[in-house]
Amino acid sequence: MKEVLTKSFWDGVKKTYDEALAGPPPAKVPSTAPVEDDSDPAPRLESSDLVEEASQESFPASDSPAWAMGNEPHASIDEQEIRQLVSTWIAATKAGDVDKILSLMTDDVVFLLPGQPVMHKADFAAAAWAQSNQDAPQLDAASEIQEIQILGDWAFMWTKLTVALTPPGGAQAHKRAGHTLTILKKQSGKWLFARDANLLVPVADI
Repeated sequence: MKEVLTKSFWDGVKKTYDEALAGPPPAKVPSTAPVEDDSDPAPRLESSDLVEEASQESFPASDSPAWAMGNEPHASIDEQEIRQLVSTWIAATKAGDVDKILSLMTDDVVFLLPGQPVMHKADFAAAAWAQSNQDAPQLDAASEIQEIQILGDWAFMWTKLTVALTPPGGAQAHKRAGHTLTILKKQSGKWLFARDANLLVPVADI
């Protein structure tokens, strides 16, 4: 029994010695391999996608301001119609076509003249008919549009206007020149004169 215990004892000592020489067992290193997942990975957004997404949030397609979307599609058409309105007004005035002139203004039109009472449509019509007889002076006019701004069914413009009235018999013409400021209104798809401030003054020559 003593011999057996002695042999077992020294066998244990030898095992302990051998393990000490071999060193501790290597530690387990966690795996770095990606874990497979059956779910779809989140899509990766490129920088261009982020810019586009931010732009859509700032200016949705339905609410984008006009300046962000470019010119309004009907702006040029409206401006052409207003320019044609001015040309028609001048042509009708030269021809003495009072009915045509009255059709180019709203029913509540207001004309403002320096030193004169406010003129409404009825006042304008009476004065125009009074000057439409054969003894009426010959009128010549030239209008240079300086600016037109359109705001929905309203617009305003200012012009440089020159007018010459030549009395019958070849008398010297009465000349006036200056600026006008006009507000226009679109009614039933047609632009009309609504307010007009006439700032013309007598001039010696045109």
